[in-house]
Amino acid sequence: MNHVYHASIIAEAVRQMGLTHPWNERATAPRLALLGNGLENFSQPESLVLAIDNSQYGFHFVVINQHEGITEMVRRNYHPYTGNEDASERAFSFQQALEDVVKQPFEYNPGGGKIS
Repeated sequence: MNHVYHASIIAEAVRQMGLTHPWNERATAPRLALLGNGLENFSQPESLVLAIDNSQYGFHFVVINQHEGITEMVRRNYHPYTGNEDASERAFSFQQALEDVVKQPFEYNPGGGKIS
């Protein structure tokens, strides 16, 4: 599937209708999780959000710093399953990745300090 071609078709249709395309990039599950839970609200205090996408195909953890409606990925871990793992191997890799992705301190902070 040619995602660039599809994106250009959608962008042209949006432009022809006189609308504004809100994203310059493809929407990801973590960003959609923020939108779906109302966490893009400008009145929300600055927060760190852990978004988890877990399926039979793998998992994706993302820690997002959200401040005044602006989101920035701080840390992420994407792990596709190969199909050769048993349930205990999947559970172990999931647990290890989760512990790694939420380990403090978080080095990224647009203000310069550490996020804790």
